[in-house]
Amino acid sequence: MSSQVWIRSSVLQKSQGDGRGSDGFGWGWVLAKMISSESDDILRLHIIDKDCINCHNKDVEVPISLINSENLVNANTTDVSEVIPPDNLKNLTHLHEASVVHYLRKRYLADKIYTAAGAILLVVNPFKHIAEPEYLMDQYWNREFLREKGGDINDDEGLSPHVYEKADNAFRQMMKGLSAADIGSATQSNEVVINQSILVSGESGAGKTFSSKLMMNFLAAISERMTGTLQVSRERASRRMSMRLSMKQSLERLSMSRVKSKDRRAGNVEQKIVQSNPILESFGNARTHLNDNSSRFGKYIEMRFTRKGVLIGAAINSYLLEKIRLIAPSPGERNYHVFYEMLQGCDIEDEERFHFEGKGPTDFKILSHSGTYNRRDGIEDIDAFGDLVDAFETLGFDKEEESNIFAVTAAILHMGNLTFKQISVDECKIDETNESLAPVLDLMQLEKETLNDALCYFNVTAGKETIKRAQNLTKVPSGLEALIKGLYNAVFNYIVARINEQINPDEEKAKQQAAFIGVLDIFGFESFKVNSLEQLFINYCNESLQQQFNRHVFKNKIEEYAREGIELPSISFPDNQDALDFIDKKNTGLISILDAHCNAPGGSDCTFASDLYKKCPTASLSWDKKKSKKEPENKDRFSATRAQQAQLKFTLLHYAEPVEYSLESVVEKNKDELPKEAANLLLSSTLPMLHILARELNQAAAEAPVSALPGRKRKKRSSAGSKFSCQMRSLRDKIDATDPHYVRCLKPNNQLIPNVFDALSISGQLMSSGVIEAMKIRRAEFSQRFFHDVFVGRYCVLDTGFVMGKDNMPAKELCDALLLAMETKRILEKDGSVQVGKTKVFLKQCAFDLLEMRRAEYLSKSVVIIQTYGRSYLAQRNLVQSKKATLMIQCAVRQYFARKIVQERRMNRAAIIIKSYYQRFCARRWYMANLYIALWYQRFYRGAMGRKKYSNLNQDRLVTLIQKAWRRYHCHCKYQKMKHSTLFIQCFIRCYRSRQELWRLKKEARDLGNTKKERDELKVEVEGLKEELQRVKEIIEKLLQNQANDVVSSRNVSVANKKESDTEPELEKAALVALVADYKNGPLRLSHQTNTEDNGTLAILVEENTRKIEQLQKDLDVARPEAGVMRQHNPTTNTEIMLRSEVAKLEKELSAANLVNASVKVKAQKDAEMYKAQIEEAKKLQKKNDHTVYNISHGGSSNTSRSSYTKDLKKDLLNDMQIFIIFIIILSICLLDV
Repeated sequence: MSSQVWIRSSVLQKSQGDGRGSDGFGWGWVLAKMISSESDDILRLHIIDKDCINCHNKDVEVPISLINSENLVNANTTDVSEVIPPDNLKNLTHLHEASVVHYLRKRYLADKIYTAAGAILLVVNPFKHIAEPEYLMDQYWNREFLREKGGDINDDEGLSPHVYEKADNAFRQMMKGLSAADIGSATQSNEVVINQSILVSGESGAGKTFSSKLMMNFLAAISERMTGTLQVSRERASRRMSMRLSMKQSLERLSMSRVKSKDRRAGNVEQKIVQSNPILESFGNARTHLNDNSSRFGKYIEMRFTRKGVLIGAAINSYLLEKIRLIAPSPGERNYHVFYEMLQGCDIEDEERFHFEGKGPTDFKILSHSGTYNRRDGIEDIDAFGDLVDAFETLGFDKEEESNIFAVTAAILHMGNLTFKQISVDECKIDETNESLAPVLDLMQLEKETLNDALCYFNVTAGKETIKRAQNLTKVPSGLEALIKGLYNAVFNYIVARINEQINPDEEKAKQQAAFIGVLDIFGFESFKVNSLEQLFINYCNESLQQQFNRHVFKNKIEEYAREGIELPSISFPDNQDALDFIDKKNTGLISILDAHCNAPGGSDCTFASDLYKKCPTASLSWDKKKSKKEPENKDRFSATRAQQAQLKFTLLHYAEPVEYSLESVVEKNKDELPKEAANLLLSSTLPMLHILARELNQAAAEAPVSALPGRKRKKRSSAGSKFSCQMRSLRDKIDATDPHYVRCLKPNNQLIPNVFDALSISGQLMSSGVIEAMKIRRAEFSQRFFHDVFVGRYCVLDTGFVMGKDNMPAKELCDALLLAMETKRILEKDGSVQVGKTKVFLKQCAFDLLEMRRAEYLSKSVVIIQTYGRSYLAQRNLVQSKKATLMIQCAVRQYFARKIVQERRMNRAAIIIKSYYQRFCARRWYMANLYIALWYQRFYRGAMGRKKYSNLNQDRLVTLIQKAWRRYHCHCKYQKMKHSTLFIQCFIRCYRSRQELWRLKKEARDLGNTKKERDELKVEVEGLKEELQRVKEIIEKLLQNQANDVVSSRNVSVANKKESDTEPELEKAALVALVADYKNGPLRLSHQTNTEDNGTLAILVEENTRKIEQLQKDLDVARPEAGVMRQHNPTTNTEIMLRSEVAKLEKELSAANLVNASVKVKAQKDAEMYKAQIEEAKKLQKKNDHTVYNISHGGSSNTSRSSYTKDLKKDLLNDMQIFIIFIIILSICLLDV
């Protein structure tokens, strides 16, 4: 016994007395190391299993009384190490449940999901993408050549098990069967099976669909390799790394190709078969609790080949599409993928046609019922829709047909939203306000009245009369649901039929068909919270496949060994025949009872449940108490407690696990009938697609009873259960006629997440499927068998003297004698690896491999000997011919060489002459070339130097011009700036002073004292003028009275004229005196102040004095006429004298003002000249500064020049700053005044 053992966790838990449960004791088995114990009744173990949390790295004691061979087994040496287990579990030293599960977990965590278990391939779903080598397909294809050379297949570059291996084995078994049938080696019996089957089984979510696709792709790629366009010879295939086209590239060309031509029907059969998968998955797969891409139907694909291994066609058989999912998918599940793909992938034009504008899955009742809309496997619905459209094109569906299929599918979505209104107690109609009614009528091209009559009314036939009756509101929805389910099932069947038309071979190719390989991808075992008739049928299918597996692996081989008299240790295996009898046994099975209640009037779920409970109390139906008193071993297959019977439920123990089924609505589901009115509704449509679907529905409805009158026989309805049972029998018969290859898919966890391995779940799947027992038989069985004559004919070459004189011996004696000779020569060991039966010779795999290797070695040696004699004869014959030919060749060669020597000497002499002339020519050409180059270079150099000098001079000239222009521009800008600044400052100063003067004048005008004084003075002057005027009037009146006579009139006139002329100066004087009084404070005062004004105000003063002088002149012009009038009346008065004096004085003031104004103008001219002088001086200074800048830039000035230039520049900046500060101060003062 090994030091490492596996012990059941339940035994360990009992020994520790731990009542906390089994969670802390691993998944069922615990790896431990045996240590020495003082007592013989105690087994001491050191726990090394990390899964056993409660006892990890601890020593425990287990009573010997709890130990037996079932709960304590030896561990393999690799169980403890970190080495990855072998690829084939049959090579394990100790083969049992614990080691198998442990090795599967180690391989799974190392991303090795494929493991061979004898003839069965175990595939653990990784729930993630695992990268594979590029030439993996080629490696499996080319491994056959190693077999022919006597090598081991598994030694080819360390190839591990894969589904490609299963597909390759099936293909090669088919080809070997065809070869054996051709040469007639199997004419005596039916031992050689040509047709092959690959059965992929497992629970839902274990990866069956994906594995099936991989194998189909591999077979399609093999067909590509076998065709003429891609055929590769076997010699070149042995060098697979140098092949032009790998099988993976062939597969990619099949699966990813997008034919760019307009006719996509030109695609080959391989492409069509590969492209059929996206269509079937879209219309037949859905998300469930256990799998995001669960197949809700079963399919068996027959891939048909010619005798040369070329794929010429295929046929798809579908089984039991789950229609109840269309109405009410369970929470957490989705409806069929095609609905979601259409909503996500349709373009704007299709959305308008299918009435999907602004709608999503939540807007449709049949999709929103479950509340689940996405997938968890990383596949986007919009991408899947693109693959679906491409697959339709590849398979030859035209645009109209494709559009009609999508239109019917969209109509099914809208039909789920239809509602009804009650008219009366027994009558209702379609709700016309429902927004989904118009899309249904448009897509199905129906009339509203026709649809309403088909759903809300039904016809009753009595004799020759047909009566139309209404249905109440409670029954109408069931009719709508039946129409939806029947219509979708018809669409699915139509698609499958069209695919078969495209991939089936035509009549000419059908004649070439020689064999087929069937790939079965069917729904896995299911167990939900609520299981109904659909789950019962699915699990019944899995029970049938499990029964076939048991028969092929266990029963058939054990029976064959017994017939042949071969000893084999008895091994128990699970048998589920009683479960199949409970479901499909004639008359007493569940399906038969259900069909009876469906055909019987008044049959219901309650009557069916009551009848089932009575006929199946506790035991299976295969046990009859009258025939046998012994109860069957599996009598607890069916059970129903009182609580379950009250709820119409029962429990059935399947090969995997017990499942509780509900009998609600099973009778209605099993009837699977569609009202005749619904089928006629489709015929009334103008859409051709619906007419095709209606024919299929009418064909199914035609099996319904025509009448139910008493005394007439009733036709039995073809129920869903009976149909599926017939399909399963046909499928089993088809598989039994082939050589099956098994692929068992395992689901590592129920959460569908990667890198999580539930060992307990894997253990249950292995035990329920019988994998471990199959490996035990495989290891103990004889995997290879030959008929006696075939064995002798194949291996007699191993004993050269065996055949002599034994032609008339029986075949069995020949086999015994041959084996005895082999054992004598130690070709085989006496270990029981070869046994002779009654008709066959049975060999274990090790003995078969040894014989094949020895046979290949012998054939190789024989070929070498034959080649030796053949080559010896050819060598002798060639020797004689070679001697004759040698002499002739020698003569010809010598003549040839002599002529060649003479010719060479002549050629040498001529070559020397030609060489001398040529060398002279080359020397002269070289000299002339050098001379030309030297002259050219001199010209070029001199020209370059001249151009450079000219460029420098021109650059200096241009620099001077630029400096001149810049300096002129700089001085002009500075001059304009200074000019503008001076004028601006002068304007501000003048404005300021004008405002000050205005303010002063306004202030004096507002002074009341001055106003009163002026008023008084004016009054005095007015009184004076009035008195003077009165006096003048009196004088005039006296003068007029004194004129006494006419004589002295002339004298009086002359005297009057004289008086007028004498009075004029006095009047002028009086007027001028008043005017001068107003201007006393004006021009004279301003003229005296001009000497104190600065140069900036001289122009303003000159302008003001000029204006006032002009005003004074105007006033004098007015005053002179008045003075003339006064002179006429009183020429000799004092007033005249005073007036004249005032006028004279005023004229003096005017002349003085003119002189002042002239002097101001002169001073302004002088200031202007002085300003021009300052500008000239500023220009000179600017020129000096520019010269300094030029010197600094050319580096010719000293540090002193740079410092003086810097000081001048700073001085100019300070002056500019002072001017700017003065301007700011003046502006602030002006703003304050305002």
